Amino acid sequence: MLIDFSVSNFSSFKDKITLSMEKTSIQKHKEHIIGGNLLSGVGIYGANASGKTNLLHTITMLSEFTAIGDRDIVAFINSNRFMLNNDAPVEFEVNFISNGFKYNYKISISKDEISNEELYFAEKNKKNLIFKRTGVEKEFGKLFTDNFYKNCSFSKNRTLLSKMIMDGIFDNDVKNKQHILNAIHFLRSIGYFDPKTQINPLYVYHNFKFPEFKKFLLDLLVQADFGITDVDFKKLDVPQTTLMRLDLAALTRGEVLCRQEDEDYYFFSLENGRVVCRQLVMFHGDAQFPTNRESAGTIKLFKLGFMLYSFKKTEGSKLLLLDEFDNLFHPFLSKVLLKSLLNNPMGGQIIAVLHNTLLLSHDIWRVDEIWFTEKDSDGSSRLYPLTDINPRFDKDLEKDYINGRYGAVPFLGGEQVWQEIIK
Repeated sequence: MLIDFSVSNFSSFKDKITLSMEKTSIQKHKEHIIGGNLLSGVGIYGANASGKTNLLHTITMLSEFTAIGDRDIVAFINSNRFMLNNDAPVEFEVNFISNGFKYNYKISISKDEISNEELYFAEKNKKNLIFKRTGVEKEFGKLFTDNFYKNCSFSKNRTLLSKMIMDGIFDNDVKNKQHILNAIHFLRSIGYFDPKTQINPLYVYHNFKFPEFKKFLLDLLVQADFGITDVDFKKLDVPQTTLMRLDLAALTRGEVLCRQEDEDYYFFSLENGRVVCRQLVMFHGDAQFPTNRESAGTIKLFKLGFMLYSFKKTEGSKLLLLDEFDNLFHPFLSKVLLKSLLNNPMGGQIIAVLHNTLLLSHDIWRVDEIWFTEKDSDGSSRLYPLTDINPRFDKDLEKDYINGRYGAVPFLGGEQVWQEIIK
């Protein structure tokens, strides 16, 4: 679970900003409290280009610090640094809970190297060092004396976390490695979804093998009042031109070839020596429609269903970032989805970027769950909570926001100016 996240000099964030998931003394919506003192979610409002999406993309960078392969993490991070403050280092810090332990992870990246990287865990209110590196010099805490740690060497452009993964910490018998794995698991478990998100067709195929998933997805689509009565596979004839493009050797080995074209999903298999194609279709009573014939909102909820299933059904640390969450959805649908996600007994958390002011309501949110982004004159983004303004509990949040009392609204000019532009 996320406790708080901070960043500076990255993307549109110049000065340090901090997003906190810790609750305040507010008593409303106690069902939103998980782990004793953490919020199950927050909603972020602000004008276009004020930094809302940048914040979500910045949080997803945490998983990059566990990535393995040839990517130069220093060059990658520097390509996204705040362009108006090039001399300062890029700094990330995150406090989180994973597998019952509190962790603190910090990383500082200069133009040339990872200048600092630290990981600590807390036990009985005591902060314990797991590792600390300055440049290419490293230090491990007293609980981490295994030769695996001593022999770990790394370059100035790679994180120590990614190096330990590459060295095989998952597979080897390493003393106290669970703390490393807990941290890696949290950083890698951050999910991201926006209206452009694509679902891997192989993932679609494997999920539909489980009746529980299909029921969950169908219930989601039916309750959304899209007119859908079923989702299933339909056999299609396979044109010769399509056969020529298939990897028949893979089919012979018993594999299923999964393909996506536009918003349609196709699955090819070899049955009794014959290539069979199945297409995912949605039923409206007796009528059948391929997914690309459905509305944009239906397609979005269909895709979102795959992430929501994992979010709602899987125990453990989960953080789901939802960009443009209310885009393409009716406000009533957005409202019931948000209320369901915020009341998640499995312990997951959401961070949702929103525009629809109808959703800015005491009925959905606690006041400490609402945050705003605003762009300053130098082009940098600020992030601040509604609790800084501390509105009374009988205030109409939507009305006051529209009237500019909380800031974070666009300045669009007068109607006459816009009429001249349109002419």
